[in-house]
Amino acid sequence: MFCISPGIIARDITFQNTAGPEKPQVVALRSDSDLSVFYRCGIFGYQYSLYTHTMRQFYRECRISGTVDFIFGDATAIFQNCIIEVRKGLPNQKNTITAQGRTFAWNDFI
Repeated sequence: MFCISPGIIARDITFQNTAGPEKPQVVALRSDSDLSVFYRCGIFGYQYSLYTHTMRQFYRECRISGTVDFIFGDATAIFQNCIIEVRKGLPNQKNTITAQGRTFAWNDFI
């Protein structure tokens, strides 16, 4: 799913890449939507599940899962009361959770 309209609100919906860990990876959800809101959504994949590409985004009570680089992008995003799950990867695949190292002011979101 590719969201570009400003102000999109998604509620109680699942975005899922069902290709599996061995197939070519495609994002389950890519958002370029400014002031987008995702509420009680499921975002599931393996590598590259959620691409927070640009703009300002808000995720509340969502469940997001993947193996490698499964939340990535350059958006200003807030994840409130979300469950972030690291799925079991392929044999000998390492799983790591990291945050982007850039700095920004919180008022960028307002």
